[in-house]
Amino acid sequence: MAARRTATTPFSHGDGPIDDCLSIRSGVLFIEGCDSTKLAARFGTPLYVMSEDQVRRNVRTFQAEFQRGWPDGPVVVMPSIKANYGLALRRILTEEGAGCDTFGPGELHAALSTGVPPDLISFNGSSKTEALLVRAVTAGARITLDSAREVDLVIAAAERAGRTAKVRLRVRPDFDIEARSDFYSGPVSLRTASQMYKPGIPTEELAGAARRLLDAKGVELTGVMMHAGRHTTNLRVWGRMMQSFVEVIGRLRQESGGWEPREIDVGGGFAVPRDPLGRSDRRRVAAPTSSRRRPGCGRRPTRRRRSRGSSSIRCRSRRRDPARS
Repeated sequence: MAARRTATTPFSHGDGPIDDCLSIRSGVLFIEGCDSTKLAARFGTPLYVMSEDQVRRNVRTFQAEFQRGWPDGPVVVMPSIKANYGLALRRILTEEGAGCDTFGPGELHAALSTGVPPDLISFNGSSKTEALLVRAVTAGARITLDSAREVDLVIAAAERAGRTAKVRLRVRPDFDIEARSDFYSGPVSLRTASQMYKPGIPTEELAGAARRLLDAKGVELTGVMMHAGRHTTNLRVWGRMMQSFVEVIGRLRQESGGWEPREIDVGGGFAVPRDPLGRSDRRRVAAPTSSRRRPGCGRRPTRRRRSRGSSSIRCRSRRRDPARS
């Protein structure tokens, strides 16, 4: 990738580019080709300005980097509605082929109304009801189950909707990682922090949930999802988190009679240069997902994706699930 043009202290050394979309010209901040003082005079302040070109560049960068690191099948970048809540912005993301993570009925409606293909929508959240699930199943969205109690809800919703519900299990691995989490000011380990964030099915309940879904009528279990969170900018720690996820998938395969996910969703929020809580460069985030044989699984996992937070990556396998073929 081409190096980003970043000034260490943008306003301290005269005119010039700050990065791909910001620059200083005659002492004035420009966003793309727009003079910020003229924008403020026209629209008033405070004013939030979004660069369409930068948004498109970001999506294409994520897509290219994760696809390069995951040659096993297609990759889909899935920015969350909560981080991209303007409908015009969401339409741009749709034009770029991005999917969408949604939470609740309002976000599902926003995704559908801005043209996101239903099979590229993940319906998440711990507040699901049977009525909401019926709506999501009817629309054709992927259903991400955040707890074991939702298994019965989605089975009933599929029956009411009269169509197959495509679901994934949200995993909550027990990260045996003592590295400090950036989310807390005190010395809280990543292992403790990940368990404090409750959504997700504990590993000991995964196999039972999977077997119930595989035996149910009107339900297709397509994959797994993990919300890694933006706990650290250390790529080695990210790699260890992914390894833990792979090991969980391997155990799930054994305990569920050989079922393998066709979709793997890795989510959480990636630190970027302007993020006040994270200093890593987004260009390096894809490094832990580079293609190699993953220990802990008999075969390669089949698909990746990233959820909620600022973006989400979903990867698909080119082969079929033997349990469904």
